[in-house]
Amino acid sequence: MKTLFVGAFFCMLAVSVPAQTAPNQGTASEAPQDTLFAIVQRDGNANIWQRTTYEQLPSGERKPDLEWYPETATCLNLEDPDTGEGETRAEKIEIVQGGAIAKHGQHKVILAADLATVVAIDLETPRACSCFGFIC
Repeated sequence: MKTLFVGAFFCMLAVSVPAQTAPNQGTASEAPQDTLFAIVQRDGNANIWQRTTYEQLPSGERKPDLEWYPETATCLNLEDPDTGEGETRAEKIEIVQGGAIAKHGQHKVILAADLATVVAIDLETPRACSCFGFIC
């Protein structure tokens, strides 16, 4: 009877001990996470947004899926006048010494601090909308 009890005890112990994880499987906390959308390509009139999601297969392996979509608009991206790099157009006005300037859009505007002055607004318009090397 003691032999039967000891044998049953070792069988139960062997069943309850978890198997070691193979080195290439990893744990759930180490599984790749979905990424956020980011711009991966841009030109004068379009941005390509992309992210990676992971699908779990029946085998437990996680397969990456690439999701993307285009964003299009006339002169969506412009060339930064300071750096010459492409940047997304932004409708923002920056406060500078003596007034304000809006230089991140299709048109450039300089505003004097006192709008009652003779030349309070200086507007620069492009000959043609040249957006990031493309003519719109």
